[in-house]
Amino acid sequence: MKENNMVFKKYLLPLLGCVSFVFASDPVTLDSMFQNQQGLRSITTFQTLSSGNANTFATYPDLVAVDEGKYYQDVKIFSVTQTFLYDITQKFDALVSANGSIKRKEYYDFFDGYGHQNTTEFDSLWVGGTYSFDAIDDFKPYLTLQASLYQKEHYLDSTKNTYANSYSAKLAFRNYSDPVISTLYVGTMYNRAKEIAGYKVENGNVFSAGLDFSIILSPKIALDLGAEQRYQTETKIDGVAYSNAAAISTMTIGATYSMSSKNPLSISSSIGGSSKSPDSIFSVSLWHKF
Repeated sequence: MKENNMVFKKYLLPLLGCVSFVFASDPVTLDSMFQNQQGLRSITTFQTLSSGNANTFATYPDLVAVDEGKYYQDVKIFSVTQTFLYDITQKFDALVSANGSIKRKEYYDFFDGYGHQNTTEFDSLWVGGTYSFDAIDDFKPYLTLQASLYQKEHYLDSTKNTYANSYSAKLAFRNYSDPVISTLYVGTMYNRAKEIAGYKVENGNVFSAGLDFSIILSPKIALDLGAEQRYQTETKIDGVAYSNAAAISTMTIGATYSMSSKNPLSISSSIGGSSKSPDSIFSVSLWHKF
């Protein structure tokens, strides 16, 4: 038993921290359920997304459909998200996260035929923190709050940099019952109105709920399963609804491999479950403890 506990702490705890981030978009380490996580940690995520619909998407801290006032046939996105966490106290982690992307927006023009627009941008910078509460029976609650320091916003052919314009909150309940790690979470994201190209643009607010499972197959490998449902309110332009509310659902399967006690690697693939959801998402995340 003692030997098994040592293996669990050496390999599975950092592995599960990476799993938590990949599925819940929530860079909180599960090892803090069992021991104090100290020092600086890093999570680097590479992600590809194909929308399959008229919207483009923001992917951090949650998946949000963005209506840019244009009808796209498909939007392909390659993004990189870098998150750093540092423990301020035993129960509180500060975090900062930066996101950049390359987008290919494909469209059809009646006069010019098929075409596309390519962009390479620094999309957003977020700051926040996570507080871990005392366990309630077999569940460990976590509350993550984040605010955007910077976001690049688009509407029609105009671009605007916004500051402190979006806010995110997520409450997660995590449980370990050998050999399954389960996470139940609810969240919300609030987007303030902004003026772009003379229009008052209000992207919809998001309400989400999800359930994730990580099944420990060996001391170094876990099978990861997840499902999330989001409800996004309508986009408004100058106070008038420009789109209907959207249900954005995704189902995810993946695996996490602990290369060492400091470096787990996670790979996952997601598919959309509604017309407003992206067709596919593929992610690779590397978690590192300094």
